[in-house]
Amino acid sequence: MGVNVNAGELSLERRWPVQRFAEVIETLITRHADLRIVLTGAPDEIRHIREVYDRLSEPAKGSVAITAGVWSLDDFIAGLSRFTCFLTNDSGPMHLAAAQGVPLVSLWGPAKPEFYAPRVDRHETIYENFACSPCLFYMFTTFEGMWCRHEGWCMQAIQPSRVREGHS
Repeated sequence: MGVNVNAGELSLERRWPVQRFAEVIETLITRHADLRIVLTGAPDEIRHIREVYDRLSEPAKGSVAITAGVWSLDDFIAGLSRFTCFLTNDSGPMHLAAAQGVPLVSLWGPAKPEFYAPRVDRHETIYENFACSPCLFYMFTTFEGMWCRHEGWCMQAIQPSRVREGHS
């Protein structure tokens, strides 16, 4: 299973909190002893990825690999075919996984999945529909004055139980 905990620099508000990712990963590994998780990302995202990894228990860490800074883009695209599922924030890697036919669970808040989510089979979108969403459009940078002041309340509102259900 692949997990992308990142979102592009355009809107870091699209990131689901690291503790939530760690909780879901921990639960999935506990429930499925043979599950292996690959944390994907670009070299400049390693610090954020390590925040998730460092929150895992020692036994769970044994089932998790970090490929950020190790895999090239070509390696990532090739590796997608090995994933049974890809859990991701709204991001470019989500679209690459969709293009490869990987089952997806994607997390949404600042943007509406109806506008931007890939239209593919085997794609579960999880979205908290706040009154202020969508608060950004990807052709523009985010602006000062967002109601949440870039704290991503909509992403924080997504509960791990919903994500675990989306994966099952």
